[in-house]
Amino acid sequence: MLVNIHQITEDGLDFEIERPGFVVEEGKESLPLSQVRADFHLEWEDGQIHICGGVSAVMVIHCSRCSKEFSLPVRESFDFRAIPPLDLKFPETQELSSDELEITFLEGEEIDLEQIMRENIYLAIPLRPLCSESCRGLCPHCGWDLNEGDCGCSEGTLDPRFQALEILRRKMIPKAQ
Repeated sequence: MLVNIHQITEDGLDFEIERPGFVVEEGKESLPLSQVRADFHLEWEDGQIHICGGVSAVMVIHCSRCSKEFSLPVRESFDFRAIPPLDLKFPETQELSSDELEITFLEGEEIDLEQIMRENIYLAIPLRPLCSESCRGLCPHCGWDLNEGDCGCSEGTLDPRFQALEILRRKMIPKAQ
């Protein structure tokens, strides 16, 4: 949904957008989303456009520990400023203040609300999604889902590639008296 910057009045402009679910591409994985809701408030402040609001959806994602699919509610808020197209030249190397990091430059006279909605959904994707905080993951030896119970693998089994290091460790660290 495109909004022309000339539509924004002194009182501001409010939008609510509801879209049927769509697919977010995250690396090699596609993450389906349920109904997506977003609300926007746009207003002029000192020659800049202040854009704030939030986006919410439910995403189907894989747990980073046990690899099972689960539904993850996504809520992300945003608050930034946009500067309309200007004929300004900026130096190639200029240090930005923290306030300037919250500014985006518009390429035309339209703001793509759908793009803002998608960007904020991407920002809401956790780096290591967990189906629950207590997820025990998979057994590193047999691959059994430890959430379904113990697998029976002995915890003390040492990977044969590390046996030489274990022998060295035993020689270096004397046994407790």
